[in-house]
Amino acid sequence: MKYPTLQPLSAIVLATVLQSSLAYSTPPLRTVALVGDQAPGASSGINFSAFLPPVLNDAGQTAFLAGLSGSAADGGGVNGIWSEGSGELKLVARVDTQAAGAPDGTNYVTFRPPLLNNQGHVAFAADISSDTHQSISGAVYLENSSGLTLIAQTNGQAGGLPNGVTYTGVNLPLLNEANEVSFQGGYRGGIGQSFTSGEALWASQGGNVAVLARQGTSAPGFPAGTNFSNFGLSTFQYAFSNAGAAFSSSVTSGEHGVWQGEPGNLRLVARSGATAPDTTASFALFYRVGTNNIGQVALRGVVTGPGVSDANGEAIWAERPNGLALVARAGDPAPGMPSGVRFDNFYDNLPTSDAIALNDSGHLAFRAATIGSGLTTANNVGIWSDASGSLSLTARTGNQAPGTAAGVTFSSLLAPALNNAGQVAFIATLTGSGVTLTNNTGIWATDRSGALHLVARTGTQLELAPGQFSTVTSLAFSPADVNGRLSGFNNLGQIAFSAQFSGVPAQGVFVSNVAAVPEPAIPSLLGAAAIWLYGRTKKTNVCEEAPDVNRT
Repeated sequence: MKYPTLQPLSAIVLATVLQSSLAYSTPPLRTVALVGDQAPGASSGINFSAFLPPVLNDAGQTAFLAGLSGSAADGGGVNGIWSEGSGELKLVARVDTQAAGAPDGTNYVTFRPPLLNNQGHVAFAADISSDTHQSISGAVYLENSSGLTLIAQTNGQAGGLPNGVTYTGVNLPLLNEANEVSFQGGYRGGIGQSFTSGEALWASQGGNVAVLARQGTSAPGFPAGTNFSNFGLSTFQYAFSNAGAAFSSSVTSGEHGVWQGEPGNLRLVARSGATAPDTTASFALFYRVGTNNIGQVALRGVVTGPGVSDANGEAIWAERPNGLALVARAGDPAPGMPSGVRFDNFYDNLPTSDAIALNDSGHLAFRAATIGSGLTTANNVGIWSDASGSLSLTARTGNQAPGTAAGVTFSSLLAPALNNAGQVAFIATLTGSGVTLTNNTGIWATDRSGALHLVARTGTQLELAPGQFSTVTSLAFSPADVNGRLSGFNNLGQIAFSAQFSGVPAQGVFVSNVAAVPEPAIPSLLGAAAIWLYGRTKKTNVCEEAPDVNRT
């Protein structure tokens, strides 16, 4: 290798740049808040007492629900929502304080965990009350640069419906990057000439709330006279992104479908009775729905027809450039598993915990159970992703858990999260020599190459502040996909989680950079230095091969 001869000043500049790169390296763990810390927005002596798992955006900012302790006169034991979306940790809303957009004397009573987008804005659902909690109604809020805005409230005028039609309840808010909020709820009042009530989906557009889909109205893609009948919505049958919502519903003909789009512009993605792509069977039911920011939809469903049984009736599909395509089906070979091992089901007896993790490249990650020779309940569950271009196994129960002693294996895997870089993150439990109830849980994530890294584990110590360590007793992480839902995993590979400890403080909120990509500012600094050095040394031999620079 030939390197140019550095002038003394050049060497100093290069050393300065390299030193700066080390100084600006992202630390492996950032402490956001600890139990006992003064709570921002509260009077002196009101401290954090507990945290729910945080959500995280691509700026590395968090938002979370927390409890408080302190003077009874200041509402000891109450809770609120805090966010770093403004650039520092601030109070968004707090129990027993005036509810934004509501009549004077109407206070927040309870909150559901917040949603946080990349603009640093927060959406959440809350219960509010005007008479000492005797009459409580639900409400949906959006926090943006203008402050807190009341989007919808039980008994308030229902968006997009005639005057006098009111919400009977609002919940399940979802948030996209355009600061639009979608939510589910009920309505009642006079529509047309008769009193009616029902269920609907709404979405905000341009500051107004419009009906996305409503019971008793025409179901796009079905014959005239076929109407939406029952959304039966749960968190995982409904998703929202920059390209609109995706949801499943039954219709008055007794059939079932999946739709995607915006108010007034819905398209039918799949319907029962239609041939399921890449099979000879027909769709019967749909259980999970996801969508991404370019409007692609992924779904988990069941098929029916000749040759279909419980052994091969369930599958996952996703929209590709050429349309809906089969990703994985029960009864098909499970990649990465021994020969003859097949997918068995895609919910592992915990259907409420498995969302479809779909990223903006149209790739998926999911958890599944398998069946075949040599398998037991100790080694039959895995997490798969097709982010590499083909479906591959990310983790499997019974396999060595990275970052642990030899012989320590995964004993259970929870639903994965997937980011736009194709990285996967999940919580798992462990078994093996030396594993006890005090050290059997951890969080893992893949790096850009697909290698798994241990992020945090119970029974080990975290550095809460320089020189201050404490032993982890429990971990919590929100792995749901990023389509308007809760997520503690961002597109840089950072993970936000809460941890409890054996000592003081008792709990904290943290952001891990273990699987994060390098900060873009560092290569830029090195590139600028290289250009400057080239100018200083252009009369010498040009470097034929650049030396490796290892960042810490």
